[in-house]
Amino acid sequence: MSLAPVNFNGGKSLSNAVSVSGPMVDSANMALRSGAQLNNSLMSLRQRYAPPTTFERAEYTADRDNDPNYNVSEQFPKKYGGPSTEADRMDIKNHLRQHVPAPKDGKGTMFMDSIGDDEINYVQMVRAQARAADKDKFLHSMVDRRAPGVNDYIRTVNPGMLEREVSEVHSGFDYAIKNMLIDMYGIQSPEAFEFKYAVDQGEISGPQLANILPANSNYSAGYFAPASWKTPVRSAENTMKMPFSSAKIGNRPNPGTEWKLKKPGPFGQQNDLTNIVKNLYALDVGNAGAGPTAGIHRGSDWAGTSQYGYSNMPGRSNNAPALI
Repeated sequence: MSLAPVNFNGGKSLSNAVSVSGPMVDSANMALRSGAQLNNSLMSLRQRYAPPTTFERAEYTADRDNDPNYNVSEQFPKKYGGPSTEADRMDIKNHLRQHVPAPKDGKGTMFMDSIGDDEINYVQMVRAQARAADKDKFLHSMVDRRAPGVNDYIRTVNPGMLEREVSEVHSGFDYAIKNMLIDMYGIQSPEAFEFKYAVDQGEISGPQLANILPANSNYSAGYFAPASWKTPVRSAENTMKMPFSSAKIGNRPNPGTEWKLKKPGPFGQQNDLTNIVKNLYALDVGNAGAGPTAGIHRGSDWAGTSQYGYSNMPGRSNNAPALI
């Protein structure tokens, strides 16, 4: 197809208008097909990126003397129901019912609104989804979701539950990555065009990638200082955090609290950079509290480890480290 300008005022250019603009087509039907195709694409995107159902921590009544130790952590997000062509049809029918003209002054036609298969199928769908959710809750309360081998058990007794949860995580990341890359490099494919159209029109939504910070407009040489990118270490006061102390879902510390060791144990204190460097030049490294190696001794006449102190056992001098 040529993009050269056409003179529509007559003459030779007018006779070439058809060849310039291409063969004659049924533009109305073409638009209809294009719109139907877009509707199908949007429905697929809406189903994939529909917000999942989220849960709160569970509460239950139980005999505390015989508490079975249920898993009360919230279930992982997953979809129950969502957009569908059937739901769209129901919505259209409800709008028709609402706006159909009512007979007035003896004129008009009485509209008979009957209950059909659409309504029955909708009720059955809702009831089935509710039962599926109850089955997932029942199984979730029975098991420790982080226990080794529990996923095989879940696949056996409730097929599909685990896959739906994992799929939801992938869908969230897929949306975030795809949306960010399109924003960066533009629309380069029909799929990207429909995706961005759906995002901009509010048809779909999803999470954003974290740690996307605007660049500082003021250059600072301190940005390249070694301390700007130093290796994260525990401070002199903190002890080791327990597994899943940073978790955002599942069993985790209550807000404002943290899981950590009450007693640091060997190498658990004063292992911040300042204390480590001080011990590089320390002469009396055997004294308790001197640093991360305090109280730890090795020799040919004895072996063992002392935890930051000395023994007062009979027959042992106060300067001799206790053996563990």
